[in-house]
Parts: sequence; C-alpha cells; structure tokens
Amino acid sequence: MAAKKTAAKKVATPVDPLLEDEGTQDEGTGEPAPKQPVQEPTQVDSREEKPQRVKSGADLQQEYTSDIARTKAALEKQPKVTFMIPLAPGEKPGAYESVSINGYRLTIKKGAMVELPKQVAEMLADHYAVELNAGREYRTDRDSHVEEALN
Repeated sequence: MAAKKTAAKKVATPVDPLLEDEGTQDEGTGEPAPKQPVQEPTQVDSREEKPQRVKSGADLQQEYTSDIARTKAALEKQPKVTFMIPLAPGEKPGAYESVSINGYRLTIKKGAMVELPKQVAEMLADHYAVELNAGREYRTDRDSHVEEALN
C-alpha cells in the first residue's frame, strides 16, 4: 500500500493593525506573511484650521454678562403667565425656588401665585410633572387592588 502525503495548507492569520507584526506568520511554515497595505491618513485643508485665541478672564466675564443680559431681555419680552410652585410636604410657607437660565437667576416664592415668563413657567411645569410621576408605578396607592392587599 502506498502512503499518501498531504501537503500542509498555508493559512495566513489575520493581521491586527494595532498589534503590527504579531500574528503575521503562516501557521504551517512559520514564514512571514505578505505585508498588508498601509492606509495613509487623510489630508486636512490647513485653511480650515484656525488657531483659537485663549480668552482672558475679562473676555469671559464680558461674554457671561452679555449672555445674562440677552436672556433677561428675551424673558422680559415673553408673555407672562400666572403660576404657583407647590410647597413640598413639611416645607414652611415662605420658601423659595431658584431658577437659572443662562446665568440669569430668578427667585420664586413657593405656595403663592406669581407672574412668570411663559418659558420659565413651562420649564417649572415640566419639572414638577416629572417629579410627580416619578415612580408612580411602584407606589402603594397606584391601584385599589394593591391598596386592598396591603391593608
């Protein structure tokens, strides 16, 4: 009987570009595998890159102050709506809520009807709606069947 000889297959292992030369030998022979093509980085148009000037403290303060002034002017132009921020359980009358928009700060008395810019009232309404509905599905009073079971 004649013995059959099988030729070893040359299988190149995949090359990981992060590991460079590791894993670049054929499994059967141990010879180096052919080099993979290297992709050149893309060129960036140098006209697009503008060096950014580092702002001084006075420039930053001026920018911040102008943002506050623009926000105040925009809020003053908005229609006013009547709104009341509820007192939290156990909170004493006369408590205040602070709202800050772009650095412009409003201090609003809780438990009293106040006139607010529409945008501020909408933000507060959204905030308190989320707070009211958070965890509702886990509350014990969510369903009469749950309340009966717990009593």
